[in-house]
Amino acid sequence: MTQTTDLQTEVYLRIKQLILHFDLTPGKRVNKAALMTLLNVSSTPVRQAMLRLEQEGLLTVRPQSGSYVSLIDPAIVKQSGFIRGNLSGAVMGKAIPLFDATSLATLRNLTAQQEASLYLPDYDEYFRLEDQIQALFFQVADMQTTWDWLQVVQLQFTRLRFLRLQLVELNWHQMFVTNEDLVTAVEDGDIDAAVVLSKQKITLMEDDLGLIQQMHPEYFDKG
Repeated sequence: MTQTTDLQTEVYLRIKQLILHFDLTPGKRVNKAALMTLLNVSSTPVRQAMLRLEQEGLLTVRPQSGSYVSLIDPAIVKQSGFIRGNLSGAVMGKAIPLFDATSLATLRNLTAQQEASLYLPDYDEYFRLEDQIQALFFQVADMQTTWDWLQVVQLQFTRLRFLRLQLVELNWHQMFVTNEDLVTAVEDGDIDAAVVLSKQKITLMEDDLGLIQQMHPEYFDKG
């Protein structure tokens, strides 16, 4: 990989994080010059990153106006949540019989770290660990490529999850209890229980969607 390609990827990832973390909020016009200054790079990697983010649906180009951070589409959020829930459940069915002492210890360790982040609280770290827990099942099932694909498909769902992190009024403890139960299900080799718990976490997110829309209607596509 060339140095130029490394820079292009880094710029793309940094702008993407600005969008996902709501430093660039939905509906906001994206100032290319400001990004160049912020990231201390030339126009080329910023332009290429913006094209890639447009292809992924995170940016929208308005003719004779410029590029804007895309609004969150509730319908796509629900569809991508459905994909994540059902795909994760299927992968768990394949992964759980393959869990050995090492992978089980990793799952316990990630869950313990997640509990610590919850009580700090550090919800951004909680979110990162949540994805590591999910990724572990895909890795054990030898389906890393599928996990990588899912990260692109579920971008709208991911945006909702990051927005939820910022809303202290919403309770994260129930989601952690679900993860504790998930560890028990894996230890017991109970695939059915693990699949139910995996889908339950998606349901908890979807249950909050309406409330989040009420709190930040300006962030959502009203169709």
